[in-house]
Amino acid sequence: MPTDTEAVSDLLTRLADPEPSVRREAASLLGESGDGRALYPLVRALRDGDRGVMQAATDALVQIGGEAVVYNLLPLLRDEDAAVRNMAVEILQQTAAAALFLMTPLVRDRDEDVRKFAVDLLGQVGNESVVPDLIGALGDANANVRAGAAESVGKLGDGWAVAPVAVLLNDSEEWVVFSAIEALGNLGSPEAVGPLTKLLSGDSEEVRFAVIEALGKIADERMVGPLIDLLPGAEAVLRNTIIQALIDLAGERLTEKLNPQTTEVFATGLLEALGDPEPGPRTDVVKAIGWVRDPRATIPLLGYAATLASDNEEEWEAVVGALADINDRPALEAGLDQAENAGLAAARALTRISDPASVPVLREAYGRVNREVRLEIIRAIGGTKERGQAPWLISLISDELGHARREAASALGGIGDPAAVGPLLALLDDEPYPDVRDRAVQALVRLASGEARGEIVAGLDRLLLVPRVESRLAAVKGLSKIGGQTGLAGMQSAVRDADSKVRQAGARALKDYGAEAVDALAGLLSDLDPEVRQAAAQSLGAIGDGRGVEPLLAALRDENLWVRCRAVESLAELGDGRAASVLIDLLDRDTGPVVIAAARALGALRVSAAKEKIRSLLEHEDYGVQEAALQALEQIEGTPGGGAWT
Repeated sequence: MPTDTEAVSDLLTRLADPEPSVRREAASLLGESGDGRALYPLVRALRDGDRGVMQAATDALVQIGGEAVVYNLLPLLRDEDAAVRNMAVEILQQTAAAALFLMTPLVRDRDEDVRKFAVDLLGQVGNESVVPDLIGALGDANANVRAGAAESVGKLGDGWAVAPVAVLLNDSEEWVVFSAIEALGNLGSPEAVGPLTKLLSGDSEEVRFAVIEALGKIADERMVGPLIDLLPGAEAVLRNTIIQALIDLAGERLTEKLNPQTTEVFATGLLEALGDPEPGPRTDVVKAIGWVRDPRATIPLLGYAATLASDNEEEWEAVVGALADINDRPALEAGLDQAENAGLAAARALTRISDPASVPVLREAYGRVNREVRLEIIRAIGGTKERGQAPWLISLISDELGHARREAASALGGIGDPAAVGPLLALLDDEPYPDVRDRAVQALVRLASGEARGEIVAGLDRLLLVPRVESRLAAVKGLSKIGGQTGLAGMQSAVRDADSKVRQAGARALKDYGAEAVDALAGLLSDLDPEVRQAAAQSLGAIGDGRGVEPLLAALRDENLWVRCRAVESLAELGDGRAASVLIDLLDRDTGPVVIAAARALGALRVSAAKEKIRSLLEHEDYGVQEAALQALEQIEGTPGGGAWT
């Protein structure tokens, strides 16, 4: 970047070179220099015949910026060459904020085009200090200037600017009125509500439309009444704008502002909006229908649901929520037989309502509706939490539809009837689908919080002896989630299972049994399957019993590097100083993942004696090792006194 006098002088000479590429480069470098001597030559270069030079000069002046640039460009706003005027405008848009005091007098310039540019530019780059000048321009003889001034005041002003802008609501030029309406909306002051609402009674629908949008920005609840009064007979676009403004105003609290008569008017407008032939999301309208709880909306909402894509979660949630809020049970029960999505919406709403009175209708409809509705019926009946429904739900455990078995299992867990324990255990013994088995396990775990705990634990213990591996895995999962010493014997049986997956699951589950499981887990560190050994090492660390240290130290010699990694991590969790010397030794004799784990463990343990060896790892070829070493050093050296273990 040139900074000395000689270099700048050379660039100024090159700015007059016959070759355009030389002039372009000179202009760019002068911009980088920031030297004030370049201003006038660069301004003159805006008239260069080469577009590239002119653009380079433009960019350079923007880069230099400041009051001097603004001062030198203002005369160009009157230039006869439109290209020069446009470049001046482009530069000022990016530099004028630094010299607003030079711009504000232009709002009173004799040239109306300059005045229009000034009010527009001040709206873009100005601040509250220029608002008085802009307000002065609201009375300009030129309508374009008045409109531009209003728009800029709307961007920069606050409540005190409402009154002078509101005067333009009576302007003879309609586009000025529109600018004033928009400005009042942008000002966002409640003081604008009165002047704006007066225009709602006018003849121009376009003006009413603009007023409603502006009022929506102000969000003053005083205008609920005037907006509701506009709804009857309003054409679709205006009606929808009014509805959206009302929704934006107060959300669900809107109903607090309505009386029975205005509620009916609003609900009628919502129903008309819902029935618009134009496709598209109507989420806000649907939610508002739920707020007013008008039973007239149930059938139209079911019809709307029939048009929804299955993955449109937001609108589905709005429809089902509104139907549940309205709570027209007879209409929903009748809707179960409608086309797929309509019937599904009815069933989902009945699930939300969970009224036992609907159960007979739901059960009667189960055999004739489609699969999705059947599943929702199961959820709805389960949601009643009535123990009397347990026999029917138990019968569905043998349903040919796997999803039905899954939902029935969930429902039985929620109802809490001990009569479901036997059937659920039987389901685990032969169910082919993992998601169904998972739901059955979850149901049994919920039931185990009550009187059936002993029966469930005994049943799961028995499942550990059945031939199917999947059943034994489910039993391990159930016993693990139930916890407590009652299932420990079964879990110790699981870790002796012939199948390594069951042993691995048992090893992971044993961590929940605490100190009682340490011996069993230590024995699993000799298992033939490395994944079982990994699980055992991990569980020993999670238990946090010091008796796990020696077995884990022995596991550091395991042939499988991932077993060694898990052992290192668990030793760090245990926080026992006996591991320090062995972990330091690993930094020299093991491979990347183990070295990384050992460095992290030594850092977590804050072993000061390991600092030099860890520091040598900063030159290791493996970036992961370098990163772990750096982290470990930060942990060790950041501890007052040099660390816990020396």
